[in-house]
Amino acid sequence: MPRHKDAPQVYEVMPSSKRDASSITEASCLWDDPAAWTVENLKRVKKRFIDDPLLGDRSFWEKAADQLHGLLAGCYRLFADAFVVYSLPSMSVKSETKWGLVERGKTGRP
Repeated sequence: MPRHKDAPQVYEVMPSSKRDASSITEASCLWDDPAAWTVENLKRVKKRFIDDPLLGDRSFWEKAADQLHGLLAGCYRLFADAFVVYSLPSMSVKSETKWGLVERGKTGRP
């Protein structure tokens, strides 16, 4: 697996057993959820975030809470996985925000 020298936190967060492409499954990258990355969960999250985006002045988290409301826990974990993988190398997202998402994902609430 290629390593980005300026983003070591990515490799620290994701368990080593899940970093290898040969071990990719439907499981969450952060939790032992056996059914986070399913086609159905991807469709549900895509429908809420891509097909029906919420626009306006509310915060990202307020809108995310509305979009995730009523979805299965696996959808929350999929969203958290995707956001963490996307944001960890980012210099513009504060570390408190990154770890706050992990905590939100653990509780199943945005």
